[in-house]
Amino acid sequence: MKLGYAIHEWMRTSEHEDSTREGYRGYITRTIQPALGDVPITKITARVLENFYTELRRCRVRCNGRPFIEHKAAGEHDCKAAKCTRHMCKPMAASTVRQIHSIISGTLNAAVRWDWISSNPTKAAQRPKQKPPQPDPPSPAAAARLVEAAFEMDEDWGTLVWLVMTTGIRRGDVCALRWSRVDLDEGVIEVRSSYLLRRRVGKEKDTKTHQMRRIALDTETTVLLREHKGPLPATNDRAWHRVQ
Repeated sequence: MKLGYAIHEWMRTSEHEDSTREGYRGYITRTIQPALGDVPITKITARVLENFYTELRRCRVRCNGRPFIEHKAAGEHDCKAAKCTRHMCKPMAASTVRQIHSIISGTLNAAVRWDWISSNPTKAAQRPKQKPPQPDPPSPAAAARLVEAAFEMDEDWGTLVWLVMTTGIRRGDVCALRWSRVDLDEGVIEVRSSYLLRRRVGKEKDTKTHQMRRIALDTETTVLLREHKGPLPATNDRAWHRVQ
């Protein structure tokens, strides 16, 4: 049983968001399959995985360290015209290696459930550490200038920028927000879905955490939303991405 087949079966039987599945397929095709796809799952050990991750952190294409030309076109071609360049090692981001680790881990967890292997080596393998988030929000003065500029452009745009800035709501979540989920009397909005635009096709989906959450509104935001809403009929439940 090779890892490539096990990954195929895991992807076929597991549930993922469309965007997640597409991203996983890219990692599998470009990185995992060429390196480990033909390795039997019984030969995948913590050491094999750690060596693999180390190579990726050194060079994302896992070169042998010798100089070579990265060709921009297949077959015979003019390297100058095709702008082929000398290979420069670029390490794969730690977050990307962690994603690759998650794919392999999910696959081998399934292999354990299916009695293909007795244990999952990814549990012992060390993966790149996740750096703590380092948010860099605008200063109060800069935030005020942003909001002011947004209102100068358009009242709707200014309202949206204000709402996002005062609540920290995610972009996709605010685009799927409906008036029926905004309680202006209580000063609370309910986030129940998100909006995804992919290849110019939009659709509503679950939130990133797959959970409904409530966000409290301050008095200024409540007043602003009440003015923005206006005298809409009770049946008019528009999504924000259609209003804007």
